[in-house]
Amino acid sequence: MVEPIKTTGNGVTGRTLDLGKENPSLGSKKISEILGNITSDGVKYHLNILKKEGKIRREGGSRGFWKLND
Repeated sequence: MVEPIKTTGNGVTGRTLDLGKENPSLGSKKISEILGNITSDGVKYHLNILKKEGKIRREGGSRGFWKLND
């Protein structure tokens, strides 16, 4: 079992972005396991916020990786 990480002052959206920077190949299920106390659907919600804000994009489809926009 993966030990949950407490979210920082950035909140869940910020921590999700941090995890994408640290390991771009993580999917929503793995991110939810790492963060703890959030479902994969909850992570998808925060990933969609980041995509709408133009901060990230998914390259290579569902088996791809997260790419941070400049």
